[in-house]
Amino acid sequence: MPFSHIQSFIVHYLSGIICIIIPALLYCLLSQGMVLKNSYALILMIFMYYTLANLTAYLTTSFFMNIVLQIVIILAPLMLYYSLFAVYSTFIKGIISNGLSLEIVSYLVPVIRLMIASNVGLEWNFCLIYIGYIIVSLVLSLYVCKTRNCSNNYHGFTNKSMSQIISIIIIISGSWMLTSVLGVTTELIRTFIIINIIATVIVTFIIQFIQYKRIRYLLCLVQSTLIIIGTVVIFIFSKSYLENYIPSQIAYASIENRINDVESNIKINDSEAIDKIVSIHKQLINSNQSGSAKRIDITYYRTNGSKVKRGYYVNDDEFRKVVEKIDSNLVKTWHGEYYELLEQLDKAENVDFLFGEGNYIELEGKEDVQFFKDVLQRKLKDFENNPSLLQNIDYQDSWSCNIHYKHFSNQFNCNLNDPLALAIEDFYKINAN
Repeated sequence: MPFSHIQSFIVHYLSGIICIIIPALLYCLLSQGMVLKNSYALILMIFMYYTLANLTAYLTTSFFMNIVLQIVIILAPLMLYYSLFAVYSTFIKGIISNGLSLEIVSYLVPVIRLMIASNVGLEWNFCLIYIGYIIVSLVLSLYVCKTRNCSNNYHGFTNKSMSQIISIIIIISGSWMLTSVLGVTTELIRTFIIINIIATVIVTFIIQFIQYKRIRYLLCLVQSTLIIIGTVVIFIFSKSYLENYIPSQIAYASIENRINDVESNIKINDSEAIDKIVSIHKQLINSNQSGSAKRIDITYYRTNGSKVKRGYYVNDDEFRKVVEKIDSNLVKTWHGEYYELLEQLDKAENVDFLFGEGNYIELEGKEDVQFFKDVLQRKLKDFENNPSLLQNIDYQDSWSCNIHYKHFSNQFNCNLNDPLALAIEDFYKINAN
């Protein structure tokens, strides 16, 4: 009696998964002397991507399109996240690029987290999520196998709707990315809508021409209209919420004068200091960003372990208003990168400074580096004891400090009369004498 589609799928699926899992576990046993400590991560990875390969095989009509579809499914979440984030960081005040955390990557691209899990383990919540991914893929594979018609061929796909879904995903991510590229930092919704319309129409025309070798104007109009409406609705409803969002249940917080690309680990948990940071944050939300030149970063660490980060580019007047509110509790986090510098000096091979009108100093010996570190510590302590010294800093004039390690270097910029600049100046005077 011949097999049904479902029976045939089950036989092929189980045969394939067994042929992959058994050799993989034997390899772990032979190479490690025991089954890999976190072998469940390996098993999850095999099940997840083998099931995905089965799904894409039933949805496509050629090996090439099968590979293309797998790549799209694996990377599409990351593409859409990056594209939407690019739009948000361009048009929404306070949203800044802060890279991808391991937690976000774990949701968007599971293979990366599963590879790391072979050494560091995998949390139970990710196990449940990945099992959910596998179940969804398996159910879809069974459905597609049952309904598949091998005679159908829609540009490499056995299902016409799948061909449309892939093209729409590419159009959406492409239009969002182009919107962020064409846009300028603005808070005007009207400007965003105009730029989004232009970007979406351009990307839709390009994808349509690649897919059909001609422009199907009615389809192009329908696709563009739906994507534009969806994008504008998402943006309008999320803009106000994201711009005004201040988390509750804050465990720690920090506020930084971001003149270097160094994110310090200095954070405070004093309730009064956190309230002061929240007050400054509200002030920045309502600030005018015209003529913006200086950046202020605010980070909240919530009690559930999540982190919320906002960054604001403000003009000189707004910046001064913030500086006036920095008290002794906030000085340490305001100049957090200089406290990071103190730790880095212990590992430095040598240090050099470029300051004033072409003045240059190079520290080569460990004793000189240690002495400079002591001077910098004293200056930072002065600012902690007397926050009014912040009012003397000239933010228009910058100096540089280069820290050289064995295989790489770091550069710290500073402003005239800030703790690092004063430490360089004092060290130069002592060295000159």
